[in-house]
Amino acid sequence: MYYGGEPIENNNSLIDTDIAVQQRIETNGKVSSGNIIDYHAGEEILLLPDFEVELGGAFHAYILPCE
Repeated sequence: MYYGGEPIENNNSLIDTDIAVQQRIETNGKVSSGNIIDYHAGEEILLLPDFEVELGGAFHAYILPCE
């Protein structure tokens, strides 16, 4: 799991790791089939145009305080 600043993924990359941050996440990445991805942010998770979850993949977004 990635813990850190405010990740901004804007290059349509494959998402292959969970992320937990204090404030916000922006992404237009892709979750491929077979992957289950969890994003945790304290304030905001912004799914940009071209964000995609392939059939058979799962994506969960949670707005919660990061501990």
